[in-house]
Amino acid sequence: MTKQDANGNNHRKEVLFEDFFTSMLNSVTESAFLMKRDGVVLAANNAVARRLGFSKGEDLVGKSIFDILPPEVVEIRKARVAEVVLTGKPVRFEDERYGRRIHNSIYPVFDSSGEVTRLSIFGMDITEQRIQEERLSLLGEMVDRAPASITIHDTKGKFIYVNRETLRLHGYTEEEFLSINLKDLDVPESSELIEERMRLIAEKGEASFEAAHFHRDGSVIPVYVFAKKLDWKGMPAFMSIATDIRESKKAEQALRENEEFTRAVMDNLPIGIAVNSVDSKVDFSYINEKFVETYRTTREAISRNGSFWESVYEDPEFREKIRKRVLEDCASGDKARMQWDDVPVRRGSETFYISARNTPVPGKPLMISTVWDVTGRKKAEDDLRHTLDRLRRVTGSVIQVIVMAVESRDPYTAGHQRRVGDLARSIAFEMGLTPGEAEGIRIAGVIHDLGKISVPAEILSKPSQLKETEFAIVREHAQKGYEILKGVDFDWPIAEMIHQHHERIDGSGYPQGLKGNDIIQGARILAVADVVEAMASHRPYRPTLGIEGALSEIEGKRGVLYDAEVVDACLDLFRVRGYRLIEV
Repeated sequence: MTKQDANGNNHRKEVLFEDFFTSMLNSVTESAFLMKRDGVVLAANNAVARRLGFSKGEDLVGKSIFDILPPEVVEIRKARVAEVVLTGKPVRFEDERYGRRIHNSIYPVFDSSGEVTRLSIFGMDITEQRIQEERLSLLGEMVDRAPASITIHDTKGKFIYVNRETLRLHGYTEEEFLSINLKDLDVPESSELIEERMRLIAEKGEASFEAAHFHRDGSVIPVYVFAKKLDWKGMPAFMSIATDIRESKKAEQALRENEEFTRAVMDNLPIGIAVNSVDSKVDFSYINEKFVETYRTTREAISRNGSFWESVYEDPEFREKIRKRVLEDCASGDKARMQWDDVPVRRGSETFYISARNTPVPGKPLMISTVWDVTGRKKAEDDLRHTLDRLRRVTGSVIQVIVMAVESRDPYTAGHQRRVGDLARSIAFEMGLTPGEAEGIRIAGVIHDLGKISVPAEILSKPSQLKETEFAIVREHAQKGYEILKGVDFDWPIAEMIHQHHERIDGSGYPQGLKGNDIIQGARILAVADVVEAMASHRPYRPTLGIEGALSEIEGKRGVLYDAEVVDACLDLFRVRGYRLIEV
C-alpha cells in the first residue's frame, strides 16, 4: 500500500500503523478504535461499531466520536482525552451506557517528535462482573449480619474470617478474635473432641455437634455447630456456623426438672398410674409402684410374661371376658366407656376390685391409666347394704307392729291403712314417680292413721254417727301422728305426708287449711287413696258405697277437693288397668 503527500515516509508509517491497528482490533471481541486528538476516528473494529449503532468498523472512519456518543458521556470523554493529551499518560475510567457498565482505557500515540497525535481507545463491558461483585458484596453483608456465628479457620484452628455475631457472642474485637486459636475458644471438655471432629469433617465433608465455647469474660456458652470442609483461596479450611443454645438448654433443664418432679410425684401417689399402649398386649412405657401393688403382681411378672392380662388374671375364661370388654370400650373412643368401677379381679381364691380410668394421649396410640384398689370400699358398701337391708326389715316390722296396734283399737277399720298404702303406691307409679318415691308414699299410707292411737277406743269403735265434739277429737289424729313421727329420720317426708293427708285443694281440709300446691305431692296422693278406700269399704255407721261410688266422688270433686292429676291417675288405674283393692 502507498500514499503520496508532503510528509513522505512519516505518512507511510502512519498508514501502515492504522492498517495494522484495524486488523488487530477486528480480531478481538471488545470495542476498540483509533482517533485523532480532535475526536475524528481513524480506525475502529466491528465491536465498537455495533455498540454505537453501526454495522461495521469502517462506517465510523472519518466521523467525530463526540458526535456519535450519547450526550451524557461526551463531556466526560472530552475531559479524559484532554487529560491524556496533556499528560501523555494513559487514563482508565468507567461509565454507564444503555444500562451497561463499560471499563474504558485511553492510550496516547506519539509521533517521532514525542507529541501525542492520536489516541487508541479500548472499551470492555464489565456489566456481569459488576453484577457479580454486587452480589458478592450483598452476600458478604448478609453473612456478616447473620444471626448465627460464622467463622472460617484453617486446618490448625487459626481463624481466617469471623462475622459480627461471632464477635458479639464471644465478646471479642475482630483483631482479638483473629489472634486466638480454635483450641483457645473451646472449653477443655469440648477441645478434647476437636481433632476427632475435624477428622470426621475431613472424611465426610461436614458434621453437626454440640460444643461449649469460652466467652471473653470466662463464662461458658453452649452452642450447636454445623461445620463443613471447604477450599479457601486454594487451601483447605473449615467453615463453622454456631448457634447460641443457652435458652434451649435452660428450657431442656427446666423440662428435665419438671419431668423428674412429675415422675417423683407419680411414683409416690397412693393410686396406680401407667402409660400404656392400646392393644391386646398392653405394653407399658411407665408404671408406678402402686399400679403393680394394686394388681397384686410384680414388674418382673409383667415383663416375664410379656402380657399384662396373663400377669393379672389367672382364670383364662374370666381373663378373656375382661380383656375383650376393656379393649372394645377403649377402641370406641367413648370416655364414658373407658371408665370402669368395681371391676372384679380374681387371682386364685382371692377376688379383689379395681376402679379404672383411661385417658387417651392426643396424637399417640397411648393412654394414661389410673387404677384404685376399691376392695375395702366394696366391702364397706356391701356391709352397709346388708345393714340397710336389716334396718329396712326392722323398720318394716316396727311399722307392722304400729299398724296392728292401731287396728287393735279400731277393729272396724282393720286393713284400711295397708289398702291405702298399696293404692297410694299404685297411683304414684301411674303418675310416673320413681320406685323410691312410690315406696315412701306407701309407707306413709300404711301408717297414716297412727295418730288415732291417742283417740279413745269408745269413739273409734262407736257404731253410730259421731257428735261434733267426738269428731273434733278424731280430727286431731293427723296432728298427733305428725308429732309422733317428726323426729324420725326417714328417707322421705313421711311425717309431713301424714300431717297433710286430710288437707284439700280448696283449703277446706285440716289441720292447717292448706291449699293447692302448698300441700306436698305425697299427701295429695294419700288424700285420694284414703277417700277411695274408706268410701268403698263397710263402716259400722253406714253401708259400703262401692268402688264406683267412691270413684264418682273423687271425679266429681276433681280439682276442687282433690288434685286433678292424682284423680286422673286413680281413675285410669281402676277403669283402664283393672286395679282392685287388696284383700287383707
